[in-house]
Amino acid sequence: MNLRAAFLAQEAIQNSDGTFMVWRGGVDNFGVLTFPALLHVYVVLRFEADAEESRQLYRLRMRVTHQTVEGSWQEIPIAFKEPPSPDQKSYLNLLMNVNFGVRGPGPGRVEVAIDDVLIAPALAFQVNQMQPPPGFPLPPRAAG
Repeated sequence: MNLRAAFLAQEAIQNSDGTFMVWRGGVDNFGVLTFPALLHVYVVLRFEADAEESRQLYRLRMRVTHQTVEGSWQEIPIAFKEPPSPDQKSYLNLLMNVNFGVRGPGPGRVEVAIDDVLIAPALAFQVNQMQPPPGFPLPPRAAG
């Protein structure tokens, strides 16, 4: 099995014919006015499998890490459709809607593993604190 694409996107939609649409694909910076903040992103993955590989059930695991906080691994089973003939490949598109909290600015990453083996370099991102537009005060901080 091969990973053919892996990236973060602002929005993604799976179509009924197996294709997908992506808005702001490749996003790697998030601007936030105040912390803590809840971030929303799609993880887009495209896998390729040959006929033999497509007959297996796989376990996909994913986690988000920001600064030194490592999120827990989330797990789902994935399966391919068997290709029409043994010499053809089977493709699987996964669009995962991910929400995660951040406590402050700093680097982060999304890690993806298949059957406990990391399948690609981590998808890196950066969280930055934005300044409000002129004339707009910062929202009040939540009491902590």
